[in-house]
Amino acid sequence: MKNNLSAFIDSYEDITVLLDQKARYKGKSFYLYDNDRLLEELSINYQSVDRNYIKFGLKYNTHLDLTKEYILMDDLHNSGLLYTGSIVRTSQFESEYYYDGPLGISYHPCSTVFRIWTPVAHHVRLEILNQGQVTYHDLTYREKGLWQVEVAGDLDKAAYIYWVKVFDQFVRVQDPYAIASSANGQYNYVVDPEKFYRMQHKKPSFSGNYTDAVVYEASVRDLTCQRTDDKKGSFQGVFSKDNPFLDEIQSLGITHLQLMPVFDFGGVDDLRKDDFYNWGYNPEQYFVPSGWYAQMPDDPYERINSLLQLIDSVHQKGMRVIMDVVFNHVYEKGKFPFDLLVPGYFYRVDLYGNPTNTSGCGNDLATESRMCSKYIVDNLKFWAQFYHMSGFRFDLMGLLDIETLNKAYEELKKIEPQVMVYGEGWNMPNTIPDAYRPHYYNHYKMPSYGFFNDKYRDTIKGSQWMNISGYAGGGNVSNYDLFHLLTGSCLDHFRFDSPHQTINYVECHDNYTMFDFLKYRLHYPEKENIDACRLALQMIVVSQGVPFIHAGEEYYRTKKGVENSYHSPDEINLLDQKRKEKYLEDRKGLKDLLSIRKEYREFRLTNVFEIEKRIHFMQELSNDHVFCYLLEGIDYTLTVCIKNTTDPFSFYLPQAQMIFNGRRKVSWQEECYHLDQIGVYIFKESKEWKL
Repeated sequence: MKNNLSAFIDSYEDITVLLDQKARYKGKSFYLYDNDRLLEELSINYQSVDRNYIKFGLKYNTHLDLTKEYILMDDLHNSGLLYTGSIVRTSQFESEYYYDGPLGISYHPCSTVFRIWTPVAHHVRLEILNQGQVTYHDLTYREKGLWQVEVAGDLDKAAYIYWVKVFDQFVRVQDPYAIASSANGQYNYVVDPEKFYRMQHKKPSFSGNYTDAVVYEASVRDLTCQRTDDKKGSFQGVFSKDNPFLDEIQSLGITHLQLMPVFDFGGVDDLRKDDFYNWGYNPEQYFVPSGWYAQMPDDPYERINSLLQLIDSVHQKGMRVIMDVVFNHVYEKGKFPFDLLVPGYFYRVDLYGNPTNTSGCGNDLATESRMCSKYIVDNLKFWAQFYHMSGFRFDLMGLLDIETLNKAYEELKKIEPQVMVYGEGWNMPNTIPDAYRPHYYNHYKMPSYGFFNDKYRDTIKGSQWMNISGYAGGGNVSNYDLFHLLTGSCLDHFRFDSPHQTINYVECHDNYTMFDFLKYRLHYPEKENIDACRLALQMIVVSQGVPFIHAGEEYYRTKKGVENSYHSPDEINLLDQKRKEKYLEDRKGLKDLLSIRKEYREFRLTNVFEIEKRIHFMQELSNDHVFCYLLEGIDYTLTVCIKNTTDPFSFYLPQAQMIFNGRRKVSWQEECYHLDQIGVYIFKESKEWKL
């Protein structure tokens, strides 16, 4: 018998065979064996010759148990194991093997149950390392792809790993549902829920209206990289009493702290923390906190409890936590459990069966597959319930699918009724039909989700793709565009159906900071640059929608001209303390403006009807460089003037009081106002005098 034949089960009736070009092409016969027992002679449906092999399409009638090994042999005794191929992407496979029960481990002091899903494995073995002793336990196949074993004894803090045989050899596989891990993911751990940190503080109250939120994006590493002790770059370093960042962020008026990835990610070394830097968009273990951010990455409880303490500390400061999640790709497809457990199922492929790479990261998760969808929903529910996350930001959300995201939201609402969900809704062509993609053109199909508004970013900041300045930098922008962006991008179906769907921003962790864009690409002088950045941030605060602030944006963060700092060193990504002190007055000004936004609900309207009723463009006061509009309150009106030039501008509002002067909160009244500086100006006028 010669093992030089490759055979794949591609459907419930089709097998594809690949033979070396030297093999005989005509008059072939193929036989299917279960061990040494002949099951059937297969009929040949088609045959073709490629540059590298001869291809045969065969038909079979036998019901195949995908957990068993079969051999295919031809009339010349060429043979090979029958592998699962594209059958895993058929609707029948989805229906037959969808499993809706629990996965991962269930711990009890007397025993632990281990569960893993792989409908195509021939053998699954569990390796346990407990108190210096290694034991092995075979899992039993139950149903619908579920393998399970119950191991007696108290396995608290025991390390474990799976050995799975899908093809012709065993491979080492992490538990994709594990919640605890050793450094760099060498082993998973059994943990006792009774030993987890108990939250001391309730979540701060929140209306649930997205427009009442102010989101601040930050990285754990960036918040702590300037420490000189062992808390540098750690969860503990963020909530340590000697770290002022949480207090400073809260004092601005922030309601939600968005943490860049805190799940376990690749591209770093958990044990040599200063050797590499990474933002964290490299998923390795979705249910496990990052070992890079743990002081003791080999201690499973320290990882878990320190993240819980961090979230508890944020709650104590009066803010909620939003988690950045990445479900469009994984870090290393070949090493990630998905393809080791069910090859070809969890990733999108092209017409030729090759993995797609729309994400630019080497693979695209097939979120539309039922078990992949279940995995995502299970993961989000876990973080919301166990870690008390109050929201989720979805990286490259447009690569996921609408059905999964809508299901996730419905499940999350049961756990956290005021949950916030939003993401990058770019329309990135991929293998699922456009109608099912969660990009912002399909916003009406997922009304509970917010979308990063790149139209807002490029109009106000400027476009780095076209190298042009936006309105804040003195660029010419139509009053039509400005009005629609300032009113939530939802009037006349400008982009969305509701103001809560627009995440208004001019910078985030991606691409240039606004300061760097204006300095290094458009070569703005320092003063003009600061004026433009200040104005852009002020416009975000007074716009309808959700204000989004990048860490350090309030003091004009610079990454020294690095556009994509995802793996740049600390000196590029750090939050400059000297810069923070230098622009203290501007930080105070932002705090003032956010307090005005909070005080006057007219800046936080929740629907199109209210916006149409209460906001009016003031054409008589506006020109190419001054944009004015009116906000109608019940017993007052607010006039907002946005000025992007140093040219003097004067107008009469004799009954109005200025409450923000382009820099700070004020309270003064004049008949004629003279606006000399670039900035946002707000005036309040009581309606009583008109009665």
